[in-house]
Amino acid sequence: MTSVPSDSTLLSIEGPLDEEYVRRMLKNLWDCERELGNAQVRISLQPSPCPDYAIEALVDADTERATHWRSFSGRTHRPIAAPGTIAWSSEPTPRPQVSKLIGSMRGFKGK
Repeated sequence: MTSVPSDSTLLSIEGPLDEEYVRRMLKNLWDCERELGNAQVRISLQPSPCPDYAIEALVDADTERATHWRSFSGRTHRPIAAPGTIAWSSEPTPRPQVSKLIGSMRGFKGK
């Protein structure tokens, strides 16, 4: 497999995303947002049809400083024990964009 560009986001990865993958990721994003506030996700740079992902809470919108919340397996959507060994994308995808993505996957046109 080819390498994944370091600035990849959930919206820019190649190949079709599975709706269930995005739904379960969005559930984890909402859990973080309820606990800490504005949530965003970074994907693993390891090529995979369902990449592992790290969820962060945006601590300071002005500086875009975020704090790591949890990392998850892309296959099981369960927390990963050793997330520090994974290379994450440099660009996050905010929770509202993930919500729009699943809406478009389900055929929702929006306003």
